[in-house]
Amino acid sequence: MRVLRTWAVIFALTSLLLPMSGRGKTQCESGAMLTQRLSCYIQAAEAAGNPAVCLESPEPSIRFNCISLYAEHNEAPAACSLIEAEEAQRPHLRAACVSGVAVANRNPALCATVEQPLVKDTCYSFLVLEQGMDKALCENIENKALQEACNTPKGSN
Repeated sequence: MRVLRTWAVIFALTSLLLPMSGRGKTQCESGAMLTQRLSCYIQAAEAAGNPAVCLESPEPSIRFNCISLYAEHNEAPAACSLIEAEEAQRPHLRAACVSGVAVANRNPALCATVEQPLVKDTCYSFLVLEQGMDKALCENIENKALQEACNTPKGSN
């Protein structure tokens, strides 16, 4: 469940950081709340079996989160490559998408493919701390403070 809370924080941040663009409206843009529109796009993408459906949203935060959640639900890190040019200017968004797939699917090999060092480190730490995987994964973390936190037993201060 912490993974979902993490994505809720990322969703909130991307809503603030990514500007609106001039895309056309779809059935998911019928005045519903942001979370309802996101849910609509995810359902449409999953029903079509195609994460490109997420690109129909006029809102970059919805496009990013829809692609990321589609990738997680379908164990499809390749879908993260759909994160568009405006989002690609912030390479951490693609890295966060791949990291989310790795954590949601308990796949440390995907963490190794993340190019952003802090996102990669966070990926490994989430696998250990949130998913309960082997602490040996902490050795892959470059940031010493994060590595130490990863190796600290739960409940320790």
